[in-house]
Amino acid sequence: MKKLVSVFVFFLLITTVMISAQDQPVIEKNTDNPPVYRYDLGDQIYTVSAAPLINLFIWNPTATPPVISGSMKVGGYISLGWEAFIDHKSSIGAELGYGFARSLDKRLYISVPILAKFSHFLLDGKFDLPISIGFGGVYSSFDDQHYFGLMVKPELGAFWNINDEWGLGLRTAYWFIPELYFGEDSSKTSYANFLTIQATVKYTQ
Repeated sequence: MKKLVSVFVFFLLITTVMISAQDQPVIEKNTDNPPVYRYDLGDQIYTVSAAPLINLFIWNPTATPPVISGSMKVGGYISLGWEAFIDHKSSIGAELGYGFARSLDKRLYISVPILAKFSHFLLDGKFDLPISIGFGGVYSSFDDQHYFGLMVKPELGAFWNINDEWGLGLRTAYWFIPELYFGEDSSKTSYANFLTIQATVKYTQ
């Protein structure tokens, strides 16, 4: 029993010493080498992307059933993007795209997003890991119906930087497009939900 108590006290003392050591302030060595960042204020990125456009579902609160899925075939999406860095880790920019898909009865759906974009780079270096949010307007056309409204597009990207200028990557984005109607047409209100997985080429200047 005394041996067990002695061992316990010994480990208690060791733990106390370790915790005390961790609590001591860390004195960093002075160095003349500043941290190295991949991106600087004013750096710009230009992107070209192509992706399948996948209709996840359409929600119409007044319809029966309210959730409609599988009503469209997989389509396509292409886009041009531009970003400018406001610090070493964050950028603002814009995106212009064109998407298309066909319904099961072969009617054509067209979507043209025009978005402002904010990105923050969780990781930058040989590999980049940006998260982004896009917000803006979108022109939508389906059969003989036309609509211009809002669009929200959160996105996660992963890039391999081949060199200082060129990079390749993938960006997965979720589209939320509300089509809002009021008055007698309020029953037409719906919320479209899409997914894109974009293969992207980027050029940094």
